[in-house]
This record gives sequence, C-alpha cells and structure tokens, in this order.
Amino acid sequence: MDAWISKKDLLKETGISYGQLYRWKRENLIPDAWFEKRSSFTGQETFFPRTLILERVHFILTHKDEYSLTELKNLLSPESDSRSYSLDAIKTLPGAERTALIYEAMHSYRPLNHGQALTIAICAGYDAACHPSDQALISFIETLENWQSEYDVLSESEGKIFVMKAENIHIPLFFSSSGEVRLPKYALIEFSLSMSEVSRTYTRMLNKIYEVK
Repeated sequence: MDAWISKKDLLKETGISYGQLYRWKRENLIPDAWFEKRSSFTGQETFFPRTLILERVHFILTHKDEYSLTELKNLLSPESDSRSYSLDAIKTLPGAERTALIYEAMHSYRPLNHGQALTIAICAGYDAACHPSDQALISFIETLENWQSEYDVLSESEGKIFVMKAENIHIPLFFSSSGEVRLPKYALIEFSLSMSEVSRTYTRMLNKIYEVK
C-alpha cells in the first residue's frame, strides 16, 4: 500500500479537513479519478495515489491565497484556452488519422485548442471500437461539438457517453452525473413514461378491469 494513501491518513498528514478535500474535488482541483474505493480491514475505504495527491494538496495549500480558483485550475490542468495542438500531431495518436482527416475536411482550425483535440481523440476511440461509416463519424463529431458548446460536457468527469445502434442508425447519448440525458439535435423523444405513472394510471386501469371480473 506504499503507493497509496487512505483518506484518513491523507487528512491527518496534510492537516486539511474532509470538507476542504471534497470541495476541491467539486471545484476540479483534484481529479475525480484519484478517489478510488478499495477494500480494507474496516470495509470499503477511499484511497489516493500517494505521491500525486500529496503534491497536489501541497500545491493548493501553498498557492490558494495567491491565485483565483480559475487560475489554480489552469495551473493544475490547463484548459482549452491555454493549450494548442497541431492537427499533424493529433494524427499520430493511435487510430486517429482517419478521424483527424475527416475533422480537417469539416473545419479549418489552426491550431486546435484542447477541446477540439479531445473531440478528435474521443471520436477516434469510437471509430476504432465501432468502425462507423464516414457519415456516422461526422455526425458523432458534430454532436460532440454541439454538446460541448451548449453543456461543456467534456468537463464532466463523471458523465458517460454512449452510442446506440439500431440497424444502420447510430445515436450518441450523454448521461450527466446529475442524471440528465443529452441527445443529438436530430434525435427527438417521441414518447416518455415514468414508472410512477405506470403504477398510478395504467395499473389502476387494469385493477378496475380485474375488479369487474
């Protein structure tokens, strides 16, 4: 366990509080991926990569009064406006050449910011896993760009992206950490039904028929 430190030991060693730790998590100063549930003799306990978390907490404590929250976030994890990538460099990522070429045909951005580069990387992963047609890949790129523009989905560390396939139709879905579902612009919800409504309305209708019998 030398490479890991428990939450209890982290708070004791650094002197920070439980509230500070989870506030920094909510503010994206500490990555959600560093909070790892592991088995211990007391049951489930949260552990962190020791070196990374101790360096991060020390940095935040040292600079929290010197920089604003936004400045701290950019120092710890540079955002779109402070990173740039060449398209040629993005093409060298595993399996990314086809997606990068399609993206290049769609846009004339030079250089790419972090969000644009991340979009290509995600779409390259989709391409490698599902081998979609050019049109399906273009549609996925456009949907990701729309979600990012309207909802900043790429910053949601606990969100999930799915792509459903029905025959030859690919439908991307984004599930936010709060339970919201994002659909592509071309997809419309034609019918929705809550299970509480099933119980309240339809089961009641069937009960009446059963009572008549």
